[in-house]
Amino acid sequence: MVESWQWASLLFARLVLRGEQRVILYLLAENRVLREVLKKERGDKRLLLTVPQKRMLARFAKDLGRKLLGQLEPLFRPDTLLHWHRQFVAAKYSGRKRTGRKPLEQRVRDLVIRLASENECWGYRRIVGVLKALHETVSAASVRRILLEAGIEPSPGRERKRTWQAFLKAQVGSLVSADFFTTEVWTLTGLRRFQVLVVMDIISRRVRIGGIVAEPTGEWVVQRFREMTFDDDPFL
Repeated sequence: MVESWQWASLLFARLVLRGEQRVILYLLAENRVLREVLKKERGDKRLLLTVPQKRMLARFAKDLGRKLLGQLEPLFRPDTLLHWHRQFVAAKYSGRKRTGRKPLEQRVRDLVIRLASENECWGYRRIVGVLKALHETVSAASVRRILLEAGIEPSPGRERKRTWQAFLKAQVGSLVSADFFTTEVWTLTGLRRFQVLVVMDIISRRVRIGGIVAEPTGEWVVQRFREMTFDDDPFL
């Protein structure tokens, strides 16, 4: 027969297990809420962590494993969390003296992350070219390493996940809208309808009359946009 103390132990264990399950369910719900808040406040900007924060997450991620991490829906991908763990392990057992180029300044690292976050379609070489124009010499391998450490995927992956809203936000500085409206004008032969080309810069809301013509053609429209792009006071 089962002793009374054994029944008490089983009952206590069930109560503890039920309490732990409730804690886990609450943390999962809290994690989903946190995801929604971060997405609303930060948009497509990446969440940047300090080294101690990465070390703490990597430690628990290794204990949980890839499968269980996927079920928990963490803020960072399981591959990223386990990649951080491997980095810390390698750093611990690497006794070789560092040679070669000096480590990149944090200012340059932040610039690389910002360029990649704000321009999802830019690859490693494009970022290297922009940095060179800013008088910052960084190799494509260094850019790749910085982005992987920050949990930012390569360009094709970011491009596939980019929303239409994120695309418009990134390109709004170079977008214009154009349309025609008609107006009736008295001429020597009577009333005549003319087409008016109107162009508006999206970000500044400035408007310019591109041209007025009775019957617009494709060649006429192209020429008007050329003039607004390459004249002495370019509107576009």
